[in-house]
Amino acid sequence: MNAFPSFGGGFRKNEPTTPSIMSNNVSVITKKINPKGEIKTTYFTYTKPTTFSPYEQECYYNVARMIREQGGEAIYGWVLWESDIMIEGEAHCLYKDLSGNVFDITPRVSGEEKILFIEDSRLNISLKHIKETRFSMIQHTNPQLIFSMNLFVESKTVPLVFDQNEIRVIKLIDYKDSFLFQ
Repeated sequence: MNAFPSFGGGFRKNEPTTPSIMSNNVSVITKKINPKGEIKTTYFTYTKPTTFSPYEQECYYNVARMIREQGGEAIYGWVLWESDIMIEGEAHCLYKDLSGNVFDITPRVSGEEKILFIEDSRLNISLKHIKETRFSMIQHTNPQLIFSMNLFVESKTVPLVFDQNEIRVIKLIDYKDSFLFQ
């Protein structure tokens, strides 16, 4: 295993990690993701909520729960991950408190403590309750910049229909009044 240090942890060669600098690759993918909008790219350090233990990789649920408990709003965007062959964005959601402070309250499986985030208000998950335990949502594929081919693969919206039993952390019907269903 070829391990290298990264923000708050380690990664193996070829595995994506948080870009350590605002490189040309970061600049290129940022402009490709949101060519017409104001580009706001910021590093955020993981902040564990004091009122509950958030789930790894479940940013929308964590933010919905925090808003329910503390007020505030969701900030949509992309977390950037970089490997030696590409850089890509992963749809993500941050928490903005009532004072306007923004926090990343979702831990990562990799253990990384810091992320590079591009705000993009065009993202949302648009959950809809179909009937009984059936739901639909819009997912966003990861935009990718592949270095060797200088190829940018845009994010696409993908409709998804699923059953509540497939969701491990949240009873969706309990959050019908949240931003998840707007």
